[in-house]
Amino acid sequence: MRRDPAKRHGVSLACSTSCASAICASIKIAGRFGLFTCCLLLPLLFSNSAQSANTPRLTIATASNFKTTLDEIVYAFRSDKNLSDTDLEINVISASSGVIYNQLQHGAPFDLFLSADAARAERFANENEIQSFAYAIGKLVFWQPANRNPTRQDLITFSSRLAIANPLLAPYGQAAIETLMVLKPNHSNEIKLIRGQNISQAYHFVDSGNVDAGLVALSQMVANNIDRYWLVPQDSHALIEQRGVIVNTQNLHVQAFVEYLLSAEGQSIVLAAGYRSPESS
Repeated sequence: MRRDPAKRHGVSLACSTSCASAICASIKIAGRFGLFTCCLLLPLLFSNSAQSANTPRLTIATASNFKTTLDEIVYAFRSDKNLSDTDLEINVISASSGVIYNQLQHGAPFDLFLSADAARAERFANENEIQSFAYAIGKLVFWQPANRNPTRQDLITFSSRLAIANPLLAPYGQAAIETLMVLKPNHSNEIKLIRGQNISQAYHFVDSGNVDAGLVALSQMVANNIDRYWLVPQDSHALIEQRGVIVNTQNLHVQAFVEYLLSAEGQSIVLAAGYRSPESS
């Protein structure tokens, strides 16, 4: 099993009480995002309250598919810079890219946004006259646990429930829909799509046995040591270009972390986790 640096090496998930105003604002978000957004931010307010108020902080909001990889990069960054928790408190939270973007629109106190798609990162960057950057290219797979060797044909003939991420919120969900349109044009009559809030939830639907198969992220297969899947060809869907945005340019630690993420060392972790490097695209 791959290590979980967040558990083994003390990656902090805390935030100071300055998050309170953003939480109050996020409760006002219209529609289905409000409660989810509030619940996502609450741990930032109440966890690790004993941490010194004077400790520098870096708060990173990441798309769900990148959470495990980000934890490893955070650990490697700490080791490279010789930083302890008292030197720099790093807060990591995850959700779908759409939910995080919605939080940012309502003043969520994030320093860095690592989106799973280019569109939301670029939209936020354009709105705030800043630059976005590519940090990874995602890969989609067809995963059917009961099948020891899933193939293209297995997806084409599949006729049960299929888990995907919500295409309105997550680029992996949109890629799944595009793939089905190419390989299974009549899928709406042949299968029932079970939509997760994000790609992590889609994975858990299948992992729990509640859904027979899913179109999920290759990074999830790597993280869980699963080697039985079919890698969806890149030409079956639009490029899943994951882009980030430095939200708080006043936090000097953000630039250092982004530089490490894009360095040879950081990108080696990205590649090992089941992504392609932007430079290879």
